[in-house]
Amino acid sequence: GQEVSTTALPNGTGNVANSSDGSSAEGASLRRLTQEVRSGESQLREASASFMLDVGFSRTLELIVQCADATQASIGRYKLEVAREGCGPKRPYFDPQKKFCVFFCSAGFYRNAETHRCSHCNTNCKQCTGLLECNMCVPDTADYTYSIQPDGKCRANANHLFKRYRWWCIGLGVLLVLLLLFGCAGICQLCCGLGSSRGGHQKVRTYDSDSDEAPAYAPGGRLAMY
Repeated sequence: GQEVSTTALPNGTGNVANSSDGSSAEGASLRRLTQEVRSGESQLREASASFMLDVGFSRTLELIVQCADATQASIGRYKLEVAREGCGPKRPYFDPQKKFCVFFCSAGFYRNAETHRCSHCNTNCKQCTGLLECNMCVPDTADYTYSIQPDGKCRANANHLFKRYRWWCIGLGVLLVLLLLFGCAGICQLCCGLGSSRGGHQKVRTYDSDSDEAPAYAPGGRLAMY
């Protein structure tokens, strides 16, 4: 049996850009791997490893093949220089959402000249020219409002219920206070009316001129007007 291990170096800084005719600038030294790699023996379990490679960059992969028997000292080392074609001059930026090269990036992305790809804007930013250069924030929602800060970021401000309906709350509060005052005034008036009717109740009799009954006066009394 054999043991196979793989290592990979970081992405190269040099871009691998396409020429105007669509061919690679380093086409003479690059080879496209199109055939599928198959296992030599069917009873062995296949294993795979993935290494990320950005558009327009190259990377070095190293394969180490050695015998499973520790007594065998033969070790084989293989290096693979892999490269991914870059975007052409007509569409110089790679869009990670659309998975192809574009000239204008989508909303929420900006054209990154260093990496030749559409990079994501800062948090809550809809249109920007750089990571810290936001031109327009995302639209406001029912819960948050967004505003651009001096440092180029978009700040999310929470919308509290009182702030959203401030004047409605003030008007409702004034109405409740007025209703409470009117209710207290009505209760006080009712209590005062019941108290006066109980303490000052007197029997009043009326007399008609044709009636035989006459008001009783004290004997010897004199009617006079003063």
